[in-house]
Amino acid sequence: MMDGMTPEGEELPSCGMMVDTSGSGYSMDSAVAKNVEVGCGKCAYGFRGTRECATAAKIDGKVYLVVGAELEAGANGLCESVKQGTVEGELMGGKFVATAIQLASAQ
Repeated sequence: MMDGMTPEGEELPSCGMMVDTSGSGYSMDSAVAKNVEVGCGKCAYGFRGTRECATAAKIDGKVYLVVGAELEAGANGLCESVKQGTVEGELMGGKFVATAIQLASAQ
């Protein structure tokens, strides 16, 4: 296996995180929001090779880079700490493609 490639020869995301490439097509009903941890992939979750801050979500025990719906990691305090939030979307190509993402309100 070449560095940066899966055993199947697929390229890993540029952030260098290990991803599930089984093609299981995990998806969530877009009408139902799932409660998850949200943080900066670089600062909070320590993705190898990541040069810039990027939003990531921990879903069912695995951390995924979030694409689609915008939530800037640095501006929302995700570099300093992991926060609770809700997401809607699906896992695709080792990333979480969000149709919606929102941080939980501070109590």
